[in-house]
Amino acid sequence: MTKKELIEAISKKMKVKQKESKLFLKTFQDILLKEVKMHRTVKIINLMSIDSKKQPSKQVRNPRTGVYMQAAEKYIVKITPAALLKAAANKSLQNKRKK
Repeated sequence: MTKKELIEAISKKMKVKQKESKLFLKTFQDILLKEVKMHRTVKIINLMSIDSKKQPSKQVRNPRTGVYMQAAEKYIVKITPAALLKAAANKSLQNKRKK
């Protein structure tokens, strides 16, 4: 699903103009980005959890030259799907097995 398709689906489901759906999506995106930048966890019940975790510096090897170097510490974004989302993804797989 593309961003445009998502905006259309939101406006259809909420019975609002696409302009309002686009504003809603932009606002949602801005809030998520702000929270991730501040390294806060965002939990959307029954959907997912978004967390930024600090990854410590580590020793890595350049595969071309074989030289070892120290990679700097950084933050990574981890998205964990909720049980309901996992179940929805696996439901179609379970239906195929029954046939």
